[in-house]
Amino acid sequence: MEAEFSVLMKEPGVTRNSSKINVCGFGGVGKTTLLKSLQRGFLEAYFTRRSEERAPPPDKTTHIPTPGIEVNIVNIPKAGKYRAWDFAGQPEYYVTHNMFLRADDSVFLVVFKIIDVIDDFDGTLTEELLTWPRFIKSRISDYHKSDRRPTVIFVASGADMVEKRRGNHAIKVVEEIRTRTKEMFGKYLNIVDETFLLNCHDSRHKDMDRLRICLSNCKREEQIPKLCAKIADIKNKWQINDKFPIWYWPAYVEQVKKIDPLVEKDFLKTATSYLDNVGELLFIKNPNGDDIIVLNIQWLCSRVFGPMLATEIFFQYNKKLRKNQKIYNRSDIDEVFSEFADTELLINLLKIFELVFEADQNPSVSVGGMLYIAPALLVENMPTSQWRKDSSKQIYFGRRIQCRDETDSFSPGLFPRLQSRFYNRYRDLGQTPNGIWKNGIKVCHVVECLVYMTRGWRAIHICVRAKDEENIGDCHILMEKVFEDIEDVLEICCPGSDIESRILSAHSLRSNIDPDNVKYYSVQEIIDAEMKRVNVYDEEDGEEDATTDLLCAGYDPTLLRARGYECDVK
Repeated sequence: MEAEFSVLMKEPGVTRNSSKINVCGFGGVGKTTLLKSLQRGFLEAYFTRRSEERAPPPDKTTHIPTPGIEVNIVNIPKAGKYRAWDFAGQPEYYVTHNMFLRADDSVFLVVFKIIDVIDDFDGTLTEELLTWPRFIKSRISDYHKSDRRPTVIFVASGADMVEKRRGNHAIKVVEEIRTRTKEMFGKYLNIVDETFLLNCHDSRHKDMDRLRICLSNCKREEQIPKLCAKIADIKNKWQINDKFPIWYWPAYVEQVKKIDPLVEKDFLKTATSYLDNVGELLFIKNPNGDDIIVLNIQWLCSRVFGPMLATEIFFQYNKKLRKNQKIYNRSDIDEVFSEFADTELLINLLKIFELVFEADQNPSVSVGGMLYIAPALLVENMPTSQWRKDSSKQIYFGRRIQCRDETDSFSPGLFPRLQSRFYNRYRDLGQTPNGIWKNGIKVCHVVECLVYMTRGWRAIHICVRAKDEENIGDCHILMEKVFEDIEDVLEICCPGSDIESRILSAHSLRSNIDPDNVKYYSVQEIIDAEMKRVNVYDEEDGEEDATTDLLCAGYDPTLLRARGYECDVK
């Protein structure tokens, strides 16, 4: 981080009086309770009734779920002042978490329940234990720089449930989880060597004090650039629209120039990125327009994403947008948001975030008849009937984009954003997609194309098919455009995830109605087969494909490049 922001230190900075911590984990593991207990000092804890410090019996636990993200300034004894980001643990909110997870040089408390893993743990990390390390790694913009590795502290909650009978065994399990995680992610994450098994309700638990000291040791004393300090101090005094506390770049520049009339554009962008990195504001770059500055982060988290993504368990919201329907109209949106947001401005913002898109114009309504789709709210998976065998289709091609290894993941926000982009692209071309589901989107126009997220959400299939060879060029162009969109969205949502590409088997696509079960080959396997003048053979199924059936002959330059030939396909 120092190299990126060093340009800001043209003059002596101001001592930074708070640091940022991110508290992550699944719902109900005790994240919010842990934050409250960390803040209680000895005297406060002493005068707190011990009954309040004990965890309630498991059958009497009342879990109040955190909607979206709670951002608070907290004072932790022996550690200092922090800006704490408490991330909702319910998967419904993961689609927007990537907008707020700034993994570079941050501190993460990853909390899990010991009771959920102690009985079945055999040394193998479960999907539950891997989810957050993967998520954090996916948000590192450049993990090759060692000074930008986020610090991760693992905290096992529920010590009171295991201490009496299985305390020593529980400690060994927590240590083993940390060791295994460090073996997998040590190259990307700075995983603290200490382990913590505690009762999140008990501020005087023996491990609570150790955790405070650990946080203090992770804190970095540094100077905040002078311009950043001035913006941070004055931003709460700026006159903003309470129903839309967001500025686009020109309005933001106008206000900052009142602080520093000579500030340069690039310098201000770097300074604003720094403020985003430390959690003072949200700076969202918009490639298709003016960049966005979110001045009140809690408004976006609680008043917008909160009711937009909430399920029935979130009793905090009387009105929720999620209604298990595919299409939403303007009145649906007004009903949920009009009390706290300017819905006209909000809809435009959500479109920029690619969280909603315009589906169609309702001709029966003269005013406010626009219809919207929010891909993150879709609940139905693609019916098998949408990719059935079709004897009229003779040409099949496909690509697979997959996570490279077990440390990689696709951010939950990636596929909804990709669906929005795909839908807008083909609607604008007059080829509106004829199907969209939680795990897929399809367009049929000369070439039929299905973009499909596989089970486990670790690979995307691009499947195309057409009637005859005249459409091979169309197949290639369509796959290339989708592939470019995927690469672009990956850079936005999960820049730290490594991916690799595979080629889907034409034979398998032709004979399989389940996109999850389609076979695939590496590009090297295809190149090797072409050099030997043989077909590519799938040893598992005993089927084979000609190399010309796998790559769009005359359009895809892969084999020509492998032979060292220059290719310029028009």
